[in-house]
Amino acid sequence: MVIDSPDVCEQFVKIWSEDVIPNLDKMNVEHVIQKTRECLRKIYPVLYADEFGLNLHKITESAIADQYTMRKREELINSALRHGNPAIKVVTQPIEQLSSFRPFTIRENDFDVWYSQTAKND
Repeated sequence: MVIDSPDVCEQFVKIWSEDVIPNLDKMNVEHVIQKTRECLRKIYPVLYADEFGLNLHKITESAIADQYTMRKREELINSALRHGNPAIKVVTQPIEQLSSFRPFTIRENDFDVWYSQTAKND
């Protein structure tokens, strides 16, 4: 899903190019893999933030025509990937101040699916 959204990809590549690529010669492959996983883990809450405005039926569409939504998306991604990193000189707010995202689990959603009673008891 991260790769499907052009808005996420564009910001991710921009930040990766500015923050990671200049230091690649100092990193081994394991460190690059760890950094990639860390970045992707930080992106997923952004996708589900109300302010991001993700439409799962139109995930490959960009919000470039809507300046407010596009600016908000950039701000959320910047915050998720850069906030709290002392090596990065970009000033960002914590994502909690920018978003109404509340972590969730599938258990919080009440879907009637096969064996749903068993799942509710777990």
